[in-house]
Amino acid sequence: MENDERFRVVKIGFFKKVWLSITKFERYPEMATEGVGRAFSYLLKLMLIFCFFIVLGMLYNFNNTLKSGISYIEENLEQINFENEKLEIIPKNGETININTDMGKLIVDTREIDVNQINEYENNITVSNLGIAWLQDKVIVNVNGVQEEYEYKDILPQLGITNFNKTDLVNFLNNSSNIYISYFIIMFISMFITYTLLTILDVLMLSIFGLITSLLLKIRMRYRAVFNMSVYALTISIILKFLYIFVNLFVSFNIKYFGFMYSAIGYICLMASIFMIKSDVIKRQMELIKIMNEKNKQQEEQEKQEEDKNEEPKEEDKKEGEKEKKEENKDEKEPGVGDAENQGSGA
Repeated sequence: MENDERFRVVKIGFFKKVWLSITKFERYPEMATEGVGRAFSYLLKLMLIFCFFIVLGMLYNFNNTLKSGISYIEENLEQINFENEKLEIIPKNGETININTDMGKLIVDTREIDVNQINEYENNITVSNLGIAWLQDKVIVNVNGVQEEYEYKDILPQLGITNFNKTDLVNFLNNSSNIYISYFIIMFISMFITYTLLTILDVLMLSIFGLITSLLLKIRMRYRAVFNMSVYALTISIILKFLYIFVNLFVSFNIKYFGFMYSAIGYICLMASIFMIKSDVIKRQMELIKIMNEKNKQQEEQEKQEEDKNEEPKEEDKKEGEKEKKEENKDEKEPGVGDAENQGSGA
């Protein structure tokens, strides 16, 4: 395969690769000749686009959540004050805020509370992927089971915030674009790293499966070629995963066995490409056998013609010899001049 002119090193643009990866499985070996670097670059570009649009959808939801939060502050909170490194939030109904939002679990209790109550709040915010507990002197954040505590005295002074009230907070949330920028950057970096690592793991698993398949089919392929082909074979799966996650940002639904389908599509694309290579190899072998048979046939005809040429001179020599022999016999039968004279003298 490596020495075949049809699989010479080529350079194909990114969007053309996306199209070929979806529609032309037989072009995977051709794209694989560009090397691991270009295949990896293709994967990173695909993940950048994937994460960009996902985070845009998340940013839209964040904007709606933020506006809902502002409305909640204005309608349900009587007072908000931060001074002397202490936060005070007083609800209009006088009760502790303990609610589930679209983003996760939220607890607000800025009273003087004991350690047992703090431990209870810490346990409560672990029930969802994101949990936040706003307390008097610190905020506790739990993301996917990883819990961190941030004291106001350590973070707010660094941001130039020493005190604020309810009006200041609402104005800040309404007019500050830095919140959206920070949210976009943090979520984009986080998602890009996470999904890229997971996708690379999928490529490794798929490439091992593809290498085993090529060995069973007795096709000689280097692992790096199979790895590159696996990258392109996952294109359809990645696009479907992107659509699934993106739509779920706005309409909540679940596709049973989506993870299995994600992997199966990648396997099918790679296997289709490998079987096409096998079919092409068989076809080329048949063509080679046909060419060899034609050459053997031509060689046999050529040898036969040479033999015929060698036999023709022998027949001519034979005919010429017979002719000479006839002439000699003729000369012997006819009387010579000397004989005639001798006969005259005798008379």
